[in-house]
Amino acid sequence: MKRKTGLLLAGTLLLALAGCASEAKPGSAAKPNEFRETAPNGDRAVIYYGTGDDGVAFYRLSEQNRKASTVWRLPAPPQSGEFRLYLTSNPTTGYQWEGEVTAGKESLKLLEKRFLPPAQTDPPLCGAPGESCFRFRLEPNWKSAEIVLRYRRHWEPIERTATTWRLKLEP
Repeated sequence: MKRKTGLLLAGTLLLALAGCASEAKPGSAAKPNEFRETAPNGDRAVIYYGTGDDGVAFYRLSEQNRKASTVWRLPAPPQSGEFRLYLTSNPTTGYQWEGEVTAGKESLKLLEKRFLPPAQTDPPLCGAPGESCFRFRLEPNWKSAEIVLRYRRHWEPIERTATTWRLKLEP
């Protein structure tokens, strides 16, 4: 009986860890697409996107965007199903990415947020940045949605946010 319980717990743990941490590095099989845009206010964005080795769409956002007022169009969003957003992150500085769906909540759900540590190095690099991964699911027949991602220290006022990404999704 103890062995069955142990196997059941191990299986449950494996399923719980699935998601952002389970996939191979996005785009490792093929070079990702690149989307570059400059807004009228001079703000610039570079978004790399493609399909990961596990078949799930991914987007890697560069750190060139600094103004909260700019709304960026997410290129080639999936028709439905899951996709992931990756952003460089270093929680040892106190900053962490926060994400929320601000429009289209009925058709876009945030499933998971996870920090992925940097690849192992020898010797280990203390305080090295990794990536934050946000996993979302789009419902079939969605119309439009918006995601806001903020890189901030949770104890500081929201006005002191270091970086904000506003992403608009349209079919």
